[in-house]
Amino acid sequence: MKHHPLPLAIGLAVAGGILLALPLATRHPRATRPSIAAPGPAAVAATGGAEASAPAGKPEIDLTHSNRTMAYSLLIDILLDPLAYRGRTIRMAGLYATAAPEGETKRRHACFISDAGACCAQGLEFAPLGRLVHPDDFPPPGSRIQVEGILDTYEEDGRPYAYVRDAVITHPSTR
Repeated sequence: MKHHPLPLAIGLAVAGGILLALPLATRHPRATRPSIAAPGPAAVAATGGAEASAPAGKPEIDLTHSNRTMAYSLLIDILLDPLAYRGRTIRMAGLYATAAPEGETKRRHACFISDAGACCAQGLEFAPLGRLVHPDDFPPPGSRIQVEGILDTYEEDGRPYAYVRDAVITHPSTR
């Protein structure tokens, strides 16, 4: 018996439309997006071996209390419209990844969040607070981590990219 692909295509289009509509809904002219507040008191960078601490107060965006679909969808919106989230504090949990891209001297770190089906994952780069040394002060790649810091942007090839600055990382070896 041959299966007709149309019901599957319609199902995928509907599911895709719902996921795509989530970030777009926040761009509606009458949509109320919380105002972008100035960053709260940021943690002071560690100097001379001093202990680093997280940004003070409750984060404005807490992806650790959202279901996986909402956390993933909000992360996609942050990546698509990074300037709208700049200066907000964020907390997220996911899998740790790191790389030193060819031709760069700087090592990059990211927290990857997957969707509910675990078929898709997206990472948000972070810059750790303090003077952490890789690999000694970081968990192994693929470890569960929680990251908290301030959303900021940097420009590359004329385009803004989101990252978390002053990031405090917690993982099983530091709890």
